[in-house]
Amino acid sequence: MDKVIGLGSAGVNILNQLMNYPQYTGYFIDTDVTGLKKNGFYKIEEQNSPEDYEANCPSFKNFLRSAGPEVSVIMPSSGHISGVSLALLEQIKDRKINIILVRGNERQIGAHTAAIDRATTGVLQEYARSGLFNEICIINNKQVEEVLGEVPMIGYHDAINNMVSNTIHMMNVFDHQKPVISDISTIPEIYKISTLGFWEFGEKNEEKLFFPLDTPRMMRYYIAINQEQLETDGTLNKKINDFLEKTKEREIDISYGVYSTKYDKNFVYCKAYTNIIQEIK
Repeated sequence: MDKVIGLGSAGVNILNQLMNYPQYTGYFIDTDVTGLKKNGFYKIEEQNSPEDYEANCPSFKNFLRSAGPEVSVIMPSSGHISGVSLALLEQIKDRKINIILVRGNERQIGAHTAAIDRATTGVLQEYARSGLFNEICIINNKQVEEVLGEVPMIGYHDAINNMVSNTIHMMNVFDHQKPVISDISTIPEIYKISTLGFWEFGEKNEEKLFFPLDTPRMMRYYIAINQEQLETDGTLNKKINDFLEKTKEREIDISYGVYSTKYDKNFVYCKAYTNIIQEIK
């Protein structure tokens, strides 16, 4: 069972989507969550600034006692509640921590919020690269919106959160599923910074990442192909090899698996890795 902490509205809402699947145990932390601590809900008092959130951060020791030796933390990069993040991470530093950092649409935030975003994203990347965290996966709402196409205002965040949670979940499923064919290699320890991606597998195979990762060093592809097509399409092997070759031409290492699905369409789920600190403008 995967243990996941959702911090703030961004983390809580994505975690809510993941909880539709039985593989996850969730711990919800926000100012307006409802439920008992023993059931995984921790309501914290609203504060006036990130500094106040950090200074008045409660102890989560008992609340997270059952979280186990490895935990994923879904958290926002901005907003006042982001001040809880460093205090929370300090309290669980003895565990293997995977951070999923959700950045808001920069076109919709003001200068103060943007400054918090830059500071949080920069500090967490430095900590991850130094080895304090196992990894940090950065997600931009703006890029997820571009993957989705036109998204109505009502239901906007639900669509974003659903895309992110579905991508996380499907990659997790494939990690526990035997591929039809694969060349899966270990991700080097130095590649601590990453993002996700998702697109339809076809003629163009336009790569669509959830964050514009600068200098990707390695790509891990989960190529999801319809079962019937795997059994009948004699051109499929060449198409997959051509797709992989394009990445190699960019001097990027690849690791991949081809997986059988019942989907009508074929898709690529992706995780891109780098060791380069990403500049947030």
